[in-house]
Parts: sequence; structure tokens; C-alpha cells
Amino acid sequence: ELDTIAGQTRFGDRHLLDGSLGCAGMALGDGLTFVSAGEETRSSSAVGYEVMLTREPTRATLIAAAPLTDAAIAGGLRLVLEADGREAAVVTRPGQTPAAVAETLRRAVTEAGLPLHVDVNSEGRLLVQHRRFGAAHRFSARSSLPGLLSGSDGTPSRVANGTDIAGSLHDEPAIGEGRTLRGAPGNASTAGLVVRYTGLPYTGANSRLPRSRPAILEARVFAGRVVL
Repeated sequence: ELDTIAGQTRFGDRHLLDGSLGCAGMALGDGLTFVSAGEETRSSSAVGYEVMLTREPTRATLIAAAPLTDAAIAGGLRLVLEADGREAAVVTRPGQTPAAVAETLRRAVTEAGLPLHVDVNSEGRLLVQHRRFGAAHRFSARSSLPGLLSGSDGTPSRVANGTDIAGSLHDEPAIGEGRTLRGAPGNASTAGLVVRYTGLPYTGANSRLPRSRPAILEARVFAGRVVL
């Protein structure tokens, strides 16, 4: 009888008692998004659950140790990027500018399906950055000229400096993965609660180098609230 009631009780086309509605949530805060809630997540008060951050998510990033010079470009410099088992490679041609080299490498990356962004700054140094956030996403880079993308000894640079978000939900432990925070199993209120924090873009755009924001690393920072 209960199954029948649950199956037949509706508001318009929506079932109200069969569990399909799940949990509705709303995030309040710049760059903060409610993703989902689990069966163990408890409803919040009207004030919501505080989301506190101790570390922002970052992407694996490599800034070339030296600029692209006319002599290096004219010498047929070979640049190679590898990620997710795929590779993109280009060879520079005489007369190319650093911006043209970056554009050629960017097209090769797109054609190869690599999740990387390529840019160049005003000094002519290449900036390569993974498009996904978190410690799980990495790439390698090498150049025929040591000390550019490769290490000073010519070995490929293996870039794994991306970081996962870290913080807490309602003063309870949370597990960070990329840009998402998930309430830890066993939490009294937020077990299974998932939020995403995108923050504001600050790297890899318009030839800007990454800006450091040390305050986010030195103290707990209020990111917003989630109301369930």
C-alpha cells in the first residue's frame, strides 16, 4: 500500500514520495555551486552550512625558464607536450615570433586533443597549463634546447604542481578533489554533500602569469554557504 501511495502521489508530473526529488540545495557565495547531496546529508537551517577554504584549487602550470629568442626559433626548435598518453610536437621556423610559435603549438595541442592551454607572456616565455584543476592532472614538456621547456640537463619537465581544493563544510571534514569538496563519510550533517568552488580566473589568460594569493593558504577563508 505504501509503494502504491508513493507511486501515485504527484504534483503535476512530479512524484513527491518516491525519493526521486532527492535533495534541493542552493549555494550562496561568489564562485560557489551546489552539486549534490547524499542519503546521509541532513537538511540545514535557513542560515545554511558554512563553506570554509584553506586552499584553492590550482592547475598544473609550467612557465618556460627562458624566453623564445630569434636565434632559437631560427634554429628549428622542437617543442613537445604530452598529457593523457597523447603528444603534440612542433618545430619552429625562421621568422616566427614567440606569439606565432605559441599559436602553432596551441593548434597542435588542439588537434592532438590534449587538455592543455598554451600562451606566451610579454617576455616571450611560454606558459603551459592544464585545463583541469587538481593534483590528479599532470603533463610533461620538453624542448630540443635544454633549459627552455626541458630541464637544464635536457630531461623532460614533468609538471605535477596542481593542487586540490581543501576546506571544511559546517566545520566538518571535507575531501577535496579538483574544484569539488565532498563531506566526509560519517559527518553528522554534511556526509555526501558536494559543492564546487570555481573562484575567479587568475592564470593562463591574456598572457598573464599566475598571481599568488597567499592569504588563501595562511588562514581559513569563508567561501559562502549552502542551504539544503
